[in-house]
Amino acid sequence: MSTEDEWERIASNPDNLIVSDSLKGKIDLEWDEESTYQIPVFIKMADQVLSANLFSYESDGNEIEFGVLGNLTQLDDFLQIKYREKCDVTVSKFTFNGYIKTVKVENQLSEIKVTITLRQE
Repeated sequence: MSTEDEWERIASNPDNLIVSDSLKGKIDLEWDEESTYQIPVFIKMADQVLSANLFSYESDGNEIEFGVLGNLTQLDDFLQIKYREKCDVTVSKFTFNGYIKTVKVENQLSEIKVTITLRQE
């Protein structure tokens, strides 16, 4: 199983619970697919590290797109991310390296929604 497949499998489970697909039906748990999970993400560029919570992840082999939720105090930091800047994104035990291709920042009521696309090295 590839790293991306394993990450997607783990990220789809509720907080603090790693369960194989074959055991899901055998465990007596409330399995709420609509729940929100807080998975910390650390985005490192040069001398700066930004932290947020992951809400989406997508990869096509050449590019990786991360969707993160941050608070409004981080807005300026996310807006200063530069195109083609070298970047490391760490999610759990996985670190992804690449260069910033796009950054999209949406300001919502009490948080910001940021989509970062990395072009892999």
